[in-house]
Amino acid sequence: MSTAPPLVAITGVDKLTLLLVLYLKAGIPSDCDEQQFGWNTAAAQEALPHYIETFGGRAIYANLSGDYACPAGYDSMAGQGTFEACVEEARSLTFDLEAWGGGYD
Repeated sequence: MSTAPPLVAITGVDKLTLLLVLYLKAGIPSDCDEQQFGWNTAAAQEALPHYIETFGGRAIYANLSGDYACPAGYDSMAGQGTFEACVEEARSLTFDLEAWGGGYD
């Protein structure tokens, strides 16, 4: 009998920021054309309500739409504990990028 992997609480984390951190930590696959793929905020916002297998050519393998997420898929590609570290990094980013004048793009 197999047990499900523990879930990671993502409550209170800005989901767009979390996806950006996961995207950046995933690295660029060797067969990925960064010009063809890359970060796109509008596409990220559209992807958030769904299970995200890949985004911008990078493996995500997570559903960020709820209060908890399973780290197993992402960690299988990025290394054990990487998903949770990304959640904590996203949680620590408390400033508002739009108010700061930055933005995600």
